[in-house]
Amino acid sequence: MIDQTGTGRIYATNIYSASEWQEVAPVLAHLAVDLTDGSFFLSPAWVNTWLQVFGSLLGTKILIFAKNKQIVGACLLTERTIRRGPFAVRRIYLNTAGEDEQDSVCAEFTALLCRQGSERQVTAQLAEYLCYCNWDEIVIDSISSDFCLMSLNKKLSGTSVDLSTTLNRFIDLNLLRRSGVAYEATLGHRTRRNYRLNVRLYGGYALKLLAMWPGRCVCWTNL
Repeated sequence: MIDQTGTGRIYATNIYSASEWQEVAPVLAHLAVDLTDGSFFLSPAWVNTWLQVFGSLLGTKILIFAKNKQIVGACLLTERTIRRGPFAVRRIYLNTAGEDEQDSVCAEFTALLCRQGSERQVTAQLAEYLCYCNWDEIVIDSISSDFCLMSLNKKLSGTSVDLSTTLNRFIDLNLLRRSGVAYEATLGHRTRRNYRLNVRLYGGYALKLLAMWPGRCVCWTNL
């Protein structure tokens, strides 16, 4: 537990192992309800399944953030060392990420689970915890909140870090339905040609279109 004191408030970060998931699952379920960018990829069902497969294998930690003994936020962190050429790179992944690339479940969305109005404090507590960890890179896949991203970057700026982001290419299917525009019309020339070819080739089969959630892959590098 990390305690901060000041202005009469007490902040705490409690750390649980993946094997203690059932104890904290109700907490994450309650926080997920308050999330404005609600997503299946932050639901207890998704987190439970991911932890059952990868949690113990990767040594994933569950962080619960509290203010004055009231829970205000939560997240998952996975620490791994990967090889990049001759170098060993220590990485930290946020939420349900960090498994080997060939085993990746490709979660399309992530965010810090926070009570509304506590985003700034939860981000600050996460940044403080990260300052106690040994890492070379922090990777956050498919985060949509620019506030969280910029706030965390600001909190980590004192540790000589470099922030790099990569925008996802995606189609927002909900927006597309509301617009009334045909899916085909949103594609580029080459993609549209391949799409038409596939429709002709596999027109007798159910065609399932997958779209990436609007977000970005974020990586902080400790210099």
